[in-house]
Amino acid sequence: SFWIINLYALVFAVAAMMYPRLRRLSVERKWNSWSDILSDRFASRPLVIITLVFPMCSMEGYVVAQLWAFRELLPVVSAGYITKNPVTILITLVIYICESMGGFDAVSYTDVVQGTIIIFSLLVGPI
Repeated sequence: SFWIINLYALVFAVAAMMYPRLRRLSVERKWNSWSDILSDRFASRPLVIITLVFPMCSMEGYVVAQLWAFRELLPVVSAGYITKNPVTILITLVIYICESMGGFDAVSYTDVVQGTIIIFSLLVGPI
């Protein structure tokens, strides 16, 4: 029933034991990601592509779900004053530009701005 928790704890314990050695090797060999480790160890281009494509597919589903929820919630929160498609496209472009220019930190900052806008809207909306 709770086997997944035990499995997660086991994987975490093994990773914690391996971390010091992997950290030392990553500094020596200039690894930045898991795909760097696999490409250095196995020198297999298809393996590297697989390790890059599968996580991107799962993240794509996550991003689409977030954008879809934003798109559907926008007219509800704004009482129909804001149309959903143009604003969703605009927000998507802003996030894409910020990520292209500033990386994950920029996306984190845009998330903070969006969260502030949401909190402000929830406070002002009922008034």
